[in-house]
Amino acid sequence: MKTFSPENTINSGLKYLFIFFWLAMAIYLIYSETNVAAIEIHPWLNGLVATPILLSKTVIILTRLFLIALSTFLAYIMSVNYFETPRKDYTLVIILPVLHFCIPDWNTGLMISVYWSAFVGIMYLLFPNNFSIPHLRRIMSAALLAGLLFTNGAFAILFFIVGIVVLVVWQTISFRATVVWITGFLLPVVYLLFYYYLTNQTDLILKNMSAIFPAETLFNFDFSIPQSLIPLVFFVLAVPIHTRLKEFKITVRRSYSSLLLSMLILLPTLISQGINAQITLALLGFSAALYWNKALYISRRKGIFVAWLFLPVFIPVLLILIKMQILVLPVF
Repeated sequence: MKTFSPENTINSGLKYLFIFFWLAMAIYLIYSETNVAAIEIHPWLNGLVATPILLSKTVIILTRLFLIALSTFLAYIMSVNYFETPRKDYTLVIILPVLHFCIPDWNTGLMISVYWSAFVGIMYLLFPNNFSIPHLRRIMSAALLAGLLFTNGAFAILFFIVGIVVLVVWQTISFRATVVWITGFLLPVVYLLFYYYLTNQTDLILKNMSAIFPAETLFNFDFSIPQSLIPLVFFVLAVPIHTRLKEFKITVRRSYSSLLLSMLILLPTLISQGINAQITLALLGFSAALYWNKALYISRRKGIFVAWLFLPVFIPVLLILIKMQILVLPVF
């Protein structure tokens, strides 16, 4: 009996059929998205820019597309270098934009692409690599990236914790690295406070301290069934990978450990309402895509392989059917 080889099937002509389907789905989702409204920012930034921010649709579209392309490129490099994805496998590059365009609003999608790109950038900088850039300088760059988001709300504090976790898992943590990480994270806020002090606008932060943790948004989640499936899919895919980590190289084990712990840190935001919960769902989708890609290659049975292969089609198609009112699901 011929042994089933998932890699041969992945690299066969069937792969191109799925790639064509995902491209068509991405194009449909792009054209079916809603019009652009105003972008809301954190009250702390009112002294720098007007709120709400009114950008032209062209600017928002181009910026979002650039961030999607940048984050997808970095994700591809990470998947090849740290998650043992074959360099010629571009399925992940096709799926990630589809996940982005499942968000039916250009403003919300732009904000999520900013946080998604920052998350991928932080992981990319903190994972050990062959850069000529010194390790501490890369830590500072990642910390500054997270710190810039901190001026727009408390969600970035979770990115701060994620950075510490990644350093610990990769055993690159030290007193000096910790000081650099903390300093880089707080630096944007310190600069913002100093600017407000010089311009006599410190009340923008002092009067809006409660806005950093808006208690009224807690437990007001209104996820649809497709959205609630994303965490479930993530953990369903994570289980077979982490039960077989001993079979992988140490770099792969540490990569998946960093990813899983990072997602567990972000999970508490799902009890809130608004952009923070949507960012977490998007990052869970990103992580699930990495797990899905690996799950295909470790499959040893055709039935399981086919189930994994069709999984990325399910949620986007479900969202499209709901949008077209072909399928109606309740909201909890």
